[in-house]
Amino acid sequence: MINTVLGPIDKEKLGLTLAHEHIQWISDEQVSYDMYYSNKYNDSSINKSFQVIFPLLMSLKEKGIQSVVEASPPIGGQNIKLLYRLSKETGVHIIPCTGWNVAKEMIEVFPDRFKDQLVRRWVRDYEEGLGIVEDHIVRPSYIKLLLSKVQLHKADKEMLKAAIETSKKTGMAIHCHILQAKSISHVLELLEENNMDMSRFIWAHADKEADKETIIQVLERGAYIGIDNVVNEHYKKCFELLKWAIERGYKDRIFLSEDLDFYEEARNKNGSKSGKLISDFLPYCKSRGISKEVLDYILINNPAEFYNIKQCKEL
Repeated sequence: MINTVLGPIDKEKLGLTLAHEHIQWISDEQVSYDMYYSNKYNDSSINKSFQVIFPLLMSLKEKGIQSVVEASPPIGGQNIKLLYRLSKETGVHIIPCTGWNVAKEMIEVFPDRFKDQLVRRWVRDYEEGLGIVEDHIVRPSYIKLLLSKVQLHKADKEMLKAAIETSKKTGMAIHCHILQAKSISHVLELLEENNMDMSRFIWAHADKEADKETIIQVLERGAYIGIDNVVNEHYKKCFELLKWAIERGYKDRIFLSEDLDFYEEARNKNGSKSGKLISDFLPYCKSRGISKEVLDYILINNPAEFYNIKQCKEL
């Protein structure tokens, strides 16, 4: 079962998936707080955003995209009311998340209960929903974390422990934003100390530095990597990393996506990059020796397996 904003679906229905995108990132944290904690929405703003994003999402559907993973965490602009309307009117599955939802400084206020409070909140999001839209409970399908660069902050460590515990309680996977490979050794250590099922963890942005020595450590443990910034100026770099991982037998541990903000892309006067992964990058890969079957496996099977909640409770 995979939770979408319109409700759970069988993993076989997910289809071709962009596994790390942003419908609309919102920098104003107060707006995000109001939506996430109080279920308060600005309908006028939602309508304006919908009018901008709808054509772009329809163009992705025309290219064959059936599903999009919303990688914006609750504090970051995950607007479930907007996502619900977009999914309902386009027919594209949108997968929401729970996860990073407090300022890291809060650990100084609640040093002894920080982790437990996060677990409680994230499990509640899974069991009771992120919110209600048209009498429909919207539940997350994964946990999104954003960790500090290089040296993990003590709040990062507690958040990761909280995510591991939440994953064990709910079956949700952990999608972890890590920009620097030097952080990975600390992350792997915590995952292993807490007996995390590594097949439920993905290192998002592994392509940022494309540090193969570190990437192979992650892949060998059974975790996933995200090649998330597949845009035209990075095609050569993304292709080389993709081909390298495939040749080592890890086609079943790779995600591909563009990591774009749909709202900003739709407003871009120079034209949107969204969807060129399908129209441009896949032909680029095929012409250089990666088969359609392997690419389809990565874009369809991998997200379906990862976001599938295998040990879910009956709700």
